[in-house]
Amino acid sequence: MTAEASTVLQRIAALDKTKVSKSSKGYNYTYADLSEVTSALSTLLEGSGITYVQIPSSTADEVTVTTVVMCKGDSYSVSMSLPYAGASNPAQALGSCVTYLRRYSLVALFGLLPSDDDGSAVAAKPAAKQTGGEDLW
Repeated sequence: MTAEASTVLQRIAALDKTKVSKSSKGYNYTYADLSEVTSALSTLLEGSGITYVQIPSSTADEVTVTTVVMCKGDSYSVSMSLPYAGASNPAQALGSCVTYLRRYSLVALFGLLPSDDDGSAVAAKPAAKQTGGEDLW
């Protein structure tokens, strides 16, 4: 890793992390859509001097989004890819892949926190009761 990339990553790590609202509905879950992620990120990056661009590209069988983070002349980039097999509506499938990759690369790169993650839900559940007094070992 270059010194410039290390500097950018150190600046990202120093940011106070923000929670992202998960208000969009999927099949049986909620998630933060791209606009919610970019809105939270805009607030997080305000005044930090850190900016980013996302560059989508594709081949016949893969979609890639490269996120380039820049700060005071230094830069760092990361790419994420998904296989793309087309669909009955290829334009919609391609758009969905790009949106998914943009959203998750920003969440991962900047360490954004979901407002209610699965780990919190599991931790809130009461422990299973042991019955009959038997040892489980």
